[in-house]
Amino acid sequence: KSYVLETIRSLKNLEKYVRASTPEVFGTNEKKLSENNLFNPSTPYAISHCAIDFHIRCLGRNYNFPYSIGRFSNFYGEGQQLYRVIPKAILCAMNKKKFIIDGKGDSLRSFIYKSDIVSAIKKLLFEAKPISEYNFCNNEEISIIELIKLIYKEANIEFNELIEFGPEREGKDMIYRMDSNKSISELGWKSNIALSNGIYRVFKWIKKNKTYFSKL
Repeated sequence: KSYVLETIRSLKNLEKYVRASTPEVFGTNEKKLSENNLFNPSTPYAISHCAIDFHIRCLGRNYNFPYSIGRFSNFYGEGQQLYRVIPKAILCAMNKKKFIIDGKGDSLRSFIYKSDIVSAIKKLLFEAKPISEYNFCNNEEISIIELIKLIYKEANIEFNELIEFGPEREGKDMIYRMDSNKSISELGWKSNIALSNGIYRVFKWIKKNKTYFSKL
């Protein structure tokens, strides 16, 4: 990553470098955190993202490198990898296969539908000032267990029928809360797709391709 960034920095007439980061750099937190909060990573994955963000900040400070960093809640939507929680749970429900929940399923998450992600990226590309950072977060929070219940309700399946509980994933953060006021006030961004609506759209996509996806 360092080599790539240094190569990009050497390009002439570079207008903007946009990076998609993660709220995991802040670690688990109960309060809504702004872009200026200190990093507090708790996993190797989060540490690697902190290193990249620090590197980019350094380039901006020392070389006026024109970056914009966006930190996003969980992505979802049609076309997402099938091992991700929403498409995987939907496919399990359709195929009457049990879905395994890590631990008690009580970790809280916020999800952003793909069109809202695209609009955020466009805001970073064309409206954000160089050397800036923004949080993008849907205010809908839901626990993993409630998310699976919502999906099974959409599939008209009894929750306890196709559910198993496995061990808790080591190092998992319980909750990420980000303050999106800056992206709302400065960029005019907002999340337009409610979780229930987005899940319905993913259902239609998986149902349309069920035969193919079930072989994967």
